[in-house]
Amino acid sequence: MNNIYLPILHFSLFSLTWMGGWQDWRTREVSNWISVPVFLAGLLASVLRAFQLDFTAILVTALLHYYWNRNWLGGADVKMLSGLLGLWPTAAIWGLAGMGIVGLVFVLRLEGWRRFPAITVLAVTTGREASIEDVTMKILLHQMIVLPRDIPKFVDFLIDRRA
Repeated sequence: MNNIYLPILHFSLFSLTWMGGWQDWRTREVSNWISVPVFLAGLLASVLRAFQLDFTAILVTALLHYYWNRNWLGGADVKMLSGLLGLWPTAAIWGLAGMGIVGLVFVLRLEGWRRFPAITVLAVTTGREASIEDVTMKILLHQMIVLPRDIPKFVDFLIDRRA
């Protein structure tokens, strides 16, 4: 999918992810008008990839739905990650890694499991991927990138906000 529409697709996904991250940060919920279109477009892309014998996105989406069924992930988390897996796999991988790191820090720092705004983390890591792939996005996101050394500060900020 190397054409002129790829930066437009990435910018649209990035924008929707940031809107969902902002909502998740403020209310701990993400509206369906943000998450459902990403999910449906990503699911369609995953099915089209399956015709080329690439079942990775479908298998990971099934695993994410299992995690949702076990209450390990929220519904919006699964929809956004599933959509990103189909449409922008590298951003989804960055997002999963970021969510895993922040979740681990939450478990270690708070000595137990607690919900955190995972879509916000997904938005930040998607921004990181966008800045790596798209030069125009790099210019737009110059001040919004969270590097691995910033994650403990970010988690402290999330914890302080909850108190």
